[in-house]
Amino acid sequence: MGIIRFYNFDIDSAELKHGHRTGYNWLGKTALEQSVSQNNDDIYVIGAHSNTGDKTYNFHLAEARARVVARMLAEHGVPYERMDIMGSHTLDRDERGESERWRAVSVMFTALLNPVE
Repeated sequence: MGIIRFYNFDIDSAELKHGHRTGYNWLGKTALEQSVSQNNDDIYVIGAHSNTGDKTYNFHLAEARARVVARMLAEHGVPYERMDIMGSHTLDRDERGESERWRAVSVMFTALLNPVE
């Protein structure tokens, strides 16, 4: 399983940052694109949110973050129809406060089966 994590979205925002784009181009793009070319497995794009504020509102914000990342991936040639786009609820509701690690989107995909040499 390969995972690319886009984190530190601004509070109450689904807008991609410059660092999200450059980080993907630098670290994730090659791995995901090679994986896509080698298999037809689903790609999971899962938005997340911090544990402060209204749970329902935050769930929709998490979905919006996932959709924004999915659109960017599609712009880079990742087939949109293979993406399963979803929001998620924060798992750690006991921890209070705002944390950048929760304002994120994770992209999960099948890791390379036959790495290019």
